[in-house]
Amino acid sequence: RIRDSSQRNATLSATSHHSLGTMGWRYESGAERFGNSLGGLFIGPLFVVGGMAILLWNEGNYVHTLKDIEEAKSSAVTLPCGTTFADVMNGSGTHNVKDGSTVYFYGCNVTQVPNITDQVFTGAVAASPASVMSRTVQANLWDQSCHSHDDSHGGKVIVCNYYQAWRSCATNFMTSWDKKDYDYFNYKNRNDAYFNNCSRLAQTATTAPSYCSNNDYTSICANLSIQVGGTTAVTQDLIQKLSLETNPAAGLVDFLPLAYQSNITAGGQAFYPANTSNMYCWPWCGSSALGAMKVTFQVKRFNRISLAGKLLTLNSTRALAVVQIKGSHGGTPMTYAHLGNVSKSDLFNNAQSENVVMAWVLRFVGFVVIWLGAVMFFLPAARFIAMCSSCLGGMVEEVICCVTCPFALMMTLTMIAIGWFAYRPLVGIPLVVVAAVCFGMLTVRAIRRGRESNGYTTIQ
Repeated sequence: RIRDSSQRNATLSATSHHSLGTMGWRYESGAERFGNSLGGLFIGPLFVVGGMAILLWNEGNYVHTLKDIEEAKSSAVTLPCGTTFADVMNGSGTHNVKDGSTVYFYGCNVTQVPNITDQVFTGAVAASPASVMSRTVQANLWDQSCHSHDDSHGGKVIVCNYYQAWRSCATNFMTSWDKKDYDYFNYKNRNDAYFNNCSRLAQTATTAPSYCSNNDYTSICANLSIQVGGTTAVTQDLIQKLSLETNPAAGLVDFLPLAYQSNITAGGQAFYPANTSNMYCWPWCGSSALGAMKVTFQVKRFNRISLAGKLLTLNSTRALAVVQIKGSHGGTPMTYAHLGNVSKSDLFNNAQSENVVMAWVLRFVGFVVIWLGAVMFFLPAARFIAMCSSCLGGMVEEVICCVTCPFALMMTLTMIAIGWFAYRPLVGIPLVVVAAVCFGMLTVRAIRRGRESNGYTTIQ
């Protein structure tokens, strides 16, 4: 697999710090790397355009979301925690709200579920009243770690190590593997049967009577009600955010135990307890066999919560529900829910802060995408030179990265300026004028310095 014994020995030496027993090698010639880089001539410009689109969309979304937050804040009606269905029925109640109104609750007690039960594993029940149960399923599977080094002719030696590790069953980590390695399919096929089994156990039942949600790392089930006559439910999106908070001072009691069981079962497969009653394993805890699984449960209790949302009246059960607010300006729907006693102004100010953070994150993402696209476009030149001189080709790659960075930054600032022109002209136009004046002053100063360095004297 390696062209000659010297390359193989160099590869083994370079990987001696890995205490892993299984390795795979492959070699890419300089011509192959040059051919692979040619796609950047077409994909690179698409990345640049895509980054520009992200930046323009982000500026508009930031402004629209800000307006949605201000709209929700101004229209939110504060309801006491004792509000009942009759109080808001058809808008004829004492609180002057109706179905679809934006409402706010301050520091309401949470009605705990007496016996919150997992929807997949029979026997997994909270030992005491709780608000949320989350489940994480992991399996001992083959994983891949690759690294490489260049040779003197622009080629690349790639070494992939294979080792067993505990990985989340809710995330298909094999998608990030180097699929060109010779041993890829061998280890993937050995993983598939076990991964499919544990992935099935990581999901929640679609017919679960309680609110459940899935993400890349865990499955969350809850049946949460704020104490509004015992009848107001909080929907999944709000539960998802509350489950991420970890501040005990805000009214969170965390890591509640499960009721001890000699085993829990899923699909006829028995899992046995570890020393802690919140972990169960198959075939037993401590097993390092390929495909061994462990299931970890986390049970939380929320004592008090403050939240805002759209009010729904459920006529069939004569109950109320609070759902996520979707504003009229088309911005990203925000989740207004926090543990503890949080005032209305603080609740919406927190949402505005989250909107600002997300806007800056996407600005950085747009910058990186544009930069990556520019590098991809010019990379074939460096790969072509590397076929003659690996050292020179590496230097050209570094120059490309350095030169395209200011270009990407300039494009990013330009797109942000255009976005502010379009969505907030009263703010954007003065900013651009100030920037243009500063740029002009710097240009004039640079020209004067250039003349002086050439022997000319500037007469004031």
